Amino acid sequence: MDDLSVVKPIWTPSPERLARATLTRFRTMAENWAGETLPSTLALHAWSLREPGAFWQAVWEVFAVPGEKGDR
Repeated sequence: MDDLSVVKPIWTPSPERLARATLTRFRTMAENWAGETLPSTLALHAWSLREPGAFWQAVWEVFAVPGEKGDR
């Protein structure tokens, strides 16, 4: 029986591709809103849960979301 506790990805991006990824650029820009280093996607996710208002403000501004923000 295979050991299912070790899952290997079927593909991993190159460091160059990872550096160019939209999510990587957003994570780097979000550090300004967070006021802290967000060294990984997991750190970005944790920050989004701790500070949802700041997270969505960053999403709104970085991705130029069209429309009106509203009061939420």
